[in-house]
Amino acid sequence: MEHHSTDHEGFHLPSPSIAPIIVAGGITFVLVGLLNVTLFIIGAVLLVLGIALWAFGPN
Repeated sequence: MEHHSTDHEGFHLPSPSIAPIIVAGGITFVLVGLLNVTLFIIGAVLLVLGIALWAFGPN
C-alpha cells in the first residue's frame, strides 16, 4: 500500500544562523594569523565565538 501525502510535518529544518559564517571567518583569520599574531588572536576569538553560537544557539 502506497502512502502519498502532501503533509510535510515530518521535515524539520534548523533556523538560519550566522554561526557558520563566523566560524569560516575565524578559520581564515587564524590561518592568515600564522603570519601576524594580532590576526591570529582575532581569528581565535571569532572561531570560539562562532562554535559557541553554533553549538549552543537557539535550536
